Amino acid sequence: MDSSTPATMEGLFGLTGKIAIVTGAAGGIGWRIARLFADAGATVVAADRDEAALRMVLDSAPHTRISAVTFDQSDPASIDAMIASVAAQHGTVDVLVNNAAAFGMQHFEDLDPAEWDRIQAVNLRGVAFCCKSALRVMVPRGTGSVINISSIAATRMVLYDNVAYASAKAGCIALTRTLAREYADRGIRINGVIPGAIRNENPELHRQTPMPIRGPLLEPGYIPMGDFGYPVDIAAACLYLAGEAGRYVTGQMLTVDGGISVG
Repeated sequence: MDSSTPATMEGLFGLTGKIAIVTGAAGGIGWRIARLFADAGATVVAADRDEAALRMVLDSAPHTRISAVTFDQSDPASIDAMIASVAAQHGTVDVLVNNAAAFGMQHFEDLDPAEWDRIQAVNLRGVAFCCKSALRVMVPRGTGSVINISSIAATRMVLYDNVAYASAKAGCIALTRTLAREYADRGIRINGVIPGAIRNENPELHRQTPMPIRGPLLEPGYIPMGDFGYPVDIAAACLYLAGEAGRYVTGQMLTVDGGISVG
């Protein structure tokens, strides 16, 4: 699309003919992104480590343009194999949404190296190597869109006992901006989304730690718009960044947080 192309809804927000990978697709946000992209016409590969959970969401709401693949985002070899398999099967990768995340909470005084490494391996190192593998496919074609999902925890202290996760998500922002600058002249757009408090964003959190969740985020009035958001709010932001509507946008972090970051 260029300035002479009619700016239709389909032209701006349609993804017909695009091949998209959405990681962490068994969770609420990832699955909603996958569904919205498929509804917009993309062929979507829903990727997740949890095969049972992935199969459950696919069976509960089947879509002819969504297929499933399992991989381990903490393992660069698994990442390479997954993206290479998608590219071989579909011919390319047009859009990558790095949504997969690892959650966990520990008092900082009790934080151990293994827990720190577990969180970083998925939320930062894994995102970096997903980008590296996808760019290997996108760069020769001179086109592609990468969307990295960060968190409001990267820019605001919203929960206590969350330093490993917050640090990794902050690193994700730096990674996004650095890569965007490096690959802009090669036709690749690299952006991110910063979700605020989103329902069902992290269903594993309670199962991974017995610690109570505490922090300003849970205090009345902390969210200016008054309530948590929904996975579709994040999916809509990703749709904008994935297609032609966002064709002149790179290196940006789109914050979707109900106003938390305003003040």
